[in-house]
Amino acid sequence: MAFTRSMSGRRCPFIFGGMSHAQNFTAQCSHMVLETPALSSVYDDDDGEEEEEEEEAAAAEVGNGVLILSTHLEYPAITNGAAHNAFAVMVRVKAPALVPAAAGRAPVDLVAVLDVRGSMAGAKLELVKRGMGFVIDSLGPRDRLSVVVFSDAGARRVVRLTCMSEDGKATARHAAESLVAAAGSGPADLRGGLDEAAKVFDSRRHKNDNVAAVILLSDDQDFGVASDDYSALVPPSFLCMGYRLQVQVHTLVFGADHDAAAMHGVAEATGGTFSFVESRTGILDALAQCVGGLLSLAAEGVWIEAYCGWPDASLSLRAVKSGRYESRVAHPGAPDAKAYVELGDLYAGEERRFLMLFDVESEDGPGCDSTYLMKLSCRYCDTATDQLVEVHSQEVEVKRPLDAADVAPSVEVKLELLRVEAAEDMARAREAPSAAPTPRPRGSSAPAGSRY
Repeated sequence: MAFTRSMSGRRCPFIFGGMSHAQNFTAQCSHMVLETPALSSVYDDDDGEEEEEEEEAAAAEVGNGVLILSTHLEYPAITNGAAHNAFAVMVRVKAPALVPAAAGRAPVDLVAVLDVRGSMAGAKLELVKRGMGFVIDSLGPRDRLSVVVFSDAGARRVVRLTCMSEDGKATARHAAESLVAAAGSGPADLRGGLDEAAKVFDSRRHKNDNVAAVILLSDDQDFGVASDDYSALVPPSFLCMGYRLQVQVHTLVFGADHDAAAMHGVAEATGGTFSFVESRTGILDALAQCVGGLLSLAAEGVWIEAYCGWPDASLSLRAVKSGRYESRVAHPGAPDAKAYVELGDLYAGEERRFLMLFDVESEDGPGCDSTYLMKLSCRYCDTATDQLVEVHSQEVEVKRPLDAADVAPSVEVKLELLRVEAAEDMARAREAPSAAPTPRPRGSSAPAGSRY
């Protein structure tokens, strides 16, 4: 079944009412300023038409394999006549390994948004130039790059969306080397820079279902934001672009004199990554991780559905502990109860996990040898073939022997429970720094914004 990548990231408006799942990514970062002749403001001149048929043929030949879906029970068995509240089931989702053929991955449309105000002059700007050279060298001929610069004087595009052939790379390198710091020292027009990036994506003539992303480099000193609502810096099309979930903005900040709140806020609002670079060599490491991730995207729009319906009242779903990934329980306790978790995009070999907590009642009688918990299904788009893939698990059950007193718990699940509880304790401490944290029952809700 053919399924475009843009559709794979679509949200169900009934299941999810809001959007806020950012990935936290640690490394380090950097920014820029640039002065080159202004180009036309028309954004319909991107490269790609002559390569469209070749790209489609290559994508149809190579797949990324199948995502692995598995479950792990807190205990392999519960005594038949005993109840167990907040019984944990850990769900693990692992993306397939990267295919060896370069043509097997989805091509990338990348916009580099570079801060070029006066504070970027000198060593910071040289770091940006060096980092851009690395990015350009990392991209292949099927990838496309555009460069946008912003300062206190506004924002503009200096490189149109260009295929990274040898000629395209030469053009991009020349533009990067021509960057100079602007003369002004006022707040930089970050929103204007991201708006220009949005125009690049929105006006593409040849999208080819490419992975779309932004790399934002800045020293994050002053963006003129009066409040802590940094989502105002993000163009609406980045939060919901067509049927896609969003365009991720990966932010890199460098320099000891920065205030990372705005850059972190932009990354969080778009589900991107945030990195801080303090040293000259750190920018290359941070960009290597960021670009390497974009070039190894294996599964897009990963969506987990757990059918937890049961005909009696012997079991109920108490909570889903999915951390920064959005989740919802529909019709809890009813025969058609379901839980949904949206994991977003997974890179090659990447693994994610979350917990589901059940209240399991006692089962009476020797004939009750197991209790049904749920059945899982997973949908995602294979980025190499642009096909919708569905993965289904077997029914998840817990054994109910007459005596399970000596059954040992799963060490892996227990460690995950500890990580979740620690994350919730830290989140509560951040909300009330003057109050000592108090233990929270395992099945209760975590504060908004907590992660693990």
